[in-house]
Amino acid sequence: MTLDDLPQYLREGLAFHESMRTLGFPADGIFMVVYGTSPPHQVQMMLKAQGKDFVYTVGDVALNSDEILTGWETACRLWNDSSPKLEGAKEEILFGSYICRHWSGLLLRLREKGFKLSNFDGTPPHGFHLH
Repeated sequence: MTLDDLPQYLREGLAFHESMRTLGFPADGIFMVVYGTSPPHQVQMMLKAQGKDFVYTVGDVALNSDEILTGWETACRLWNDSSPKLEGAKEEILFGSYICRHWSGLLLRLREKGFKLSNFDGTPPHGFHLH
């Protein structure tokens, strides 16, 4: 499997994770959560930081929860591969994501929840859109 092969919910999860890291949140407070006792499961990304939680839904997925979480582990392993040949695929995932297309809305929602964005100077990362 390659980054190009990842289903949309994993691509959105990676984009969320990378976006939160860009804003200065620690990686150990960003994780995937699977809800439901049988498929389809609602899959969300969770940010736990500064004594608060922020939930972002990445999709409803018709796989069992073990397959979803195994997919997430695989996606993270692929993302963390530092090979320069993966940079194009990483940019495609980031800049093609809902988060990227709605960057200002994400920032507004985080601020409304009371998150401090101390590592963010107001300028979106290169390629992110302000809507």
